[in-house]
Amino acid sequence: MPLPLRFAFYLEDYGKRFSLAELQRGDLAVGGGSARFRMLFWLAARGHGVFLLNHYDGSSVDGVQGLKVNVPEEIPEVLGGLGRVHLFVFNYCERARQLIALDIPAARAKLMWAGNPFAAGWLLSIDGVHLHRIACVSHYHREFFRPYPNFDRLEIVRCGIDLDLLEKVPEIERSGDLVVFVGAPRFSKGFHNVLDAWPLVRKVHQGARLRVVGSAELHDPNAVGGWTRVLDADLEVRHLDPVVGPCRDLAAVGIELAGLVPVREVFGELRQASVVVVNCNWTGSFETHCRSAVEAQAAGAPVVGAARGALQEFVRHGETGWLVDEPSPRALADAIVRLLSNERLRADFGKAGRKWGHTVGGYDRGVDDWERIAERAISDEPAPAPKRLGGDLLRSVGYGRARIAARRLVRGSKV
Repeated sequence: MPLPLRFAFYLEDYGKRFSLAELQRGDLAVGGGSARFRMLFWLAARGHGVFLLNHYDGSSVDGVQGLKVNVPEEIPEVLGGLGRVHLFVFNYCERARQLIALDIPAARAKLMWAGNPFAAGWLLSIDGVHLHRIACVSHYHREFFRPYPNFDRLEIVRCGIDLDLLEKVPEIERSGDLVVFVGAPRFSKGFHNVLDAWPLVRKVHQGARLRVVGSAELHDPNAVGGWTRVLDADLEVRHLDPVVGPCRDLAAVGIELAGLVPVREVFGELRQASVVVVNCNWTGSFETHCRSAVEAQAAGAPVVGAARGALQEFVRHGETGWLVDEPSPRALADAIVRLLSNERLRADFGKAGRKWGHTVGGYDRGVDDWERIAERAISDEPAPAPKRLGGDLLRSVGYGRARIAARRLVRGSKV
């Protein structure tokens, strides 16, 4: 296929309006679902045509052209004015089914970029007409769907992190007692487990501080917070109030709530941390990638999280961090204490983490993925994947399709 390729990305950004310049500078206080779109500037730097649709102005920044689209129904006309694009990409969102059904003659292929877990029934939407591919963000996430139909149309896009922004943050002396939690501090990220573990950490390290970088708004801009204006009210009542008591003095128990922090400033937080805690949820929602874990390692901070989901792919247990497999606050506290108590171990983990984070975090890897995916989608070639006897056999005998049908019958769901 002749280069350059032409890509059009539609970002359902939960109603937030921001400019391409803000995205490029790292000024946005957003989660990984939006922050990962910074990769498009690297895609444009390869000489490809890159267009970003949704609540944007019509500016062009570093080769990425912003195109304002108020509603999805405007997409066919907007793209039609550009001429043909090789690949139209939209993120997995509430309007995903509407976007799949949308006829876009200007796009040669259409792909859904799924940064979060999705039901297996979505695979039946891959018909080569309305939807050509679904892209996962980790091997772990894709392997979950091996027994299901259209597995060979599931791709992997390595999301990368903002190594260029990290390089602008100078190395500083780490505070030996500072624990930083990065992400949306909600039940889905296991933050309740962190709060339950915190008094146990303070029993050993009385001066330990827990700084929380993030807010419930990262997942839901309409989240109704409680008295902290950072956490969900029910999480406060059930897990924070028992820690702080009726006085609600966060400083007295060593807790600081930073709230929403721009992407470019997150690395400054990570540079100071002795330990970075990420998703500690052992049930329900799981990580399909965990950008925060990769950022922390690249910044030289050891990571603690649950031994679950894609964290096991992106954190090297016992080398760059500690993944806790026992679902208990005590086990989580023990992991944090182990690192706070051992400066040499923290240094070793940090050194290995820098190397590992830079290896898996570069945007160039993701750009390579997009180039190959576009070529495969247009030529209808299968996505590369190693053979796995068990899952491949289940798929061949129709296990996955039958499971989807049974799920729909029981739940009355389309997915």
